[in-house]
Amino acid sequence: METTQIQDGKLGKTIPIPSVVFVLGTADWHKWIYPFLTSPAYCTTVVVSGAAGPETAPGIARIIKQTELDTDARAEAILAEAPDAVVVLPHQDSLVEDTALGQRLATISGLRVITTSIDAARCGTEKIYMKEAFDRLSIPTPSYFSHEQPEFRDGEMLFYPAYLKRSADHEGKGNLLVESRQDYVNAITEFLNGNLSAYFEELVEGEELSVVVAGTPGSICVLPPVYKGIACAGADHPARRFRFCSPDHRAVEDAADLYRYGEAIIEHFGTGGLIEVEAVRRGSGFCVLEVNMRLAATLRMSMLASGINVLSWLGQQALTPGIGKPKPGEKRYVCEFPVKPQYDAMSVKHVGSLDYITTTTRFTVHAASKCGLVHNVREVVGILGDTELLDRVKELT
Repeated sequence: METTQIQDGKLGKTIPIPSVVFVLGTADWHKWIYPFLTSPAYCTTVVVSGAAGPETAPGIARIIKQTELDTDARAEAILAEAPDAVVVLPHQDSLVEDTALGQRLATISGLRVITTSIDAARCGTEKIYMKEAFDRLSIPTPSYFSHEQPEFRDGEMLFYPAYLKRSADHEGKGNLLVESRQDYVNAITEFLNGNLSAYFEELVEGEELSVVVAGTPGSICVLPPVYKGIACAGADHPARRFRFCSPDHRAVEDAADLYRYGEAIIEHFGTGGLIEVEAVRRGSGFCVLEVNMRLAATLRMSMLASGINVLSWLGQQALTPGIGKPKPGEKRYVCEFPVKPQYDAMSVKHVGSLDYITTTTRFTVHAASKCGLVHNVREVVGILGDTELLDRVKELT
């Protein structure tokens, strides 16, 4: 446990600072996520899977890189740091392993551990299980048939256009659009290819958005929605679209139903940490596509927009269960678009040097006002020479 000196009635009085270990599931997040893990309230240690990433980072006491995947060995290495609390933030690629680690730590250590529950993690690896949970909780979701239902096998009573999806796939990977029964008949054998854990899902067209809900049962924090453009047949994957997030309270009110669904998932599964609810607007409500029990790229945008650091708040909540909701800081208007392969390397480097840009596989642009955001995007367009982005700027105005 770290100690420090503070002035608290008696100059030089030494008090202990609690220690929080954050378990990150992937090195891919290191570039932008580290500053959000620190707090004056605790000393931060970070544990990552794999050998990639930096050895040190500002405000981080220690970075531990674990290449050993044995759950017990990983848990023992973390306990050797003598932390007061642990927060597990899985990535999709290590969701099962990170969840097992979090549950093991909670079982053997007596620490306060915020982690994904086993049943919640199943939603990320078995999408049919996730859809069945939606049904139990009366969360609206696109109509679907699992591989076990007769409608799936003959394709006669299905609705088109629709998607064929494998239960274990995620982030839209492997989804196959079928627009007629003949498409279905032509594709189904090769699509299954021995994997019978699949389902057929209605295509819902409309505005797509995501919200992040953070916390534990009985204590949650919500972040403003990220608007991802129009979902329709032939549309780009959401990760390749122009995305926008506003700090306007009307945006939060607009997504009120999604926050309720996210809270219901947290309560139902007894899970903790972060979840992302992805949905498409249908009529006056929403149709939930999926929930992700992991770190999500939309988190970066929604934290910037709200001025709320939910990661630091989770660290404090791990130490002091039941603390109040975090207070927002400076709010920003935020948009994001992919770094395309055709961009000139020097232009990308130039854009990345701007103080209102965060660069990962996407450019995240922010400003204190919507007019400022439009100005900043236009400056980026001028550097990159990507005139297609000008249409997106018009949408902002």
